Amino acid sequence: MRRPLLYDHARGVFTDFIVSNDGSYRWETRQNTTPILESNKRRQGRRHFRGTQDHMRHVAEIPSVLWHIWAEDMGDPRTGDPEVQKRWTKRLNDPEWRFLRVDDGKL
Repeated sequence: MRRPLLYDHARGVFTDFIVSNDGSYRWETRQNTTPILESNKRRQGRRHFRGTQDHMRHVAEIPSVLWHIWAEDMGDPRTGDPEVQKRWTKRLNDPEWRFLRVDDGKL
């Protein structure tokens, strides 16, 4: 049995509570990623916010469900761990994930 628990309209994220026939349960999170990916396509190649001294820039928009999968796989990039940062940078620079990028160049 599936019961909706939460819906985050701003991010398009649905969280459901699921009870299996054997009595086990789990939470499932789904996200409509189409708006994010379409926005990324429109923004690619345009100049974006870079901060007052050109030291910050918005380079990618990652759907939250994908971000959580990557964080489990590669570690949380917010920890400041240089090895984790390298893994995230490598993945975002990989052409396979170019649809997540909104800025040109390499990280």
